[in-house]
Formats: sequence, structure tokens, C-alpha cells
Amino acid sequence: MLSTLPSLPFNFPIEDRYITSTYLGTESMSVNLPTECKLNENSELSFRMLKGKMILSPANIGFWTQIYHDEIPDSKIIFQDESTDYSEILQYSVLPFFTTNLTSLDS
Repeated sequence: MLSTLPSLPFNFPIEDRYITSTYLGTESMSVNLPTECKLNENSELSFRMLKGKMILSPANIGFWTQIYHDEIPDSKIIFQDESTDYSEILQYSVLPFFTTNLTSLDS
């Protein structure tokens, strides 16, 4: 199951005469639930439901790290630096994991 979490207002032009702002696209974060994950029993998923859960995430994800800490401060996020290691861990894990539409996972 793939659930897209609510959008937060981070996509806006910068209004500054010393900075040029150009729209490049939109990034959406999703939480992915392996079949064995108990959260699959719910018809909807919220940040509140992730409270206290152990969740896998790629490292170096920019502002998403702050969103994790703000929205689910009691969760246990396991950050993985290497994409090939992250992909391999996901194959054997029953933990929820984060991706974005820009996340590059090795096939």
C-alpha cells in the first residue's frame, strides 16, 4: 500500500530582488507499507498513526527531515545513506518506509 501524506506549504516563489526563483517541480512524500505491516488494516493513514513507529528513510532528504521531527516526533526514523543498501533492507523489512516522487530506488 502506498499512502501520500498531506502536502505542506513549502512550494512558493521567493520574493526578493537579490534572488531569482524558478519553479522546477513538486515533490510529494509517501509512506509505503509492506504487506505484513499492521498499518495496512486501516483505510487511511495519518502522521498521528505513525507516532511511536519505527520507519525507514533515505538519508540526506533535506527539509523532509524537519517535517518528520515536527509531525511525528515520537517516531523512530532509521536513516540509510546508501541507496543500494536501502533498497536491500526494504526487501526484507516489514517496517513502513518513506519515499518521494524523486526518490531513486535501485530495481
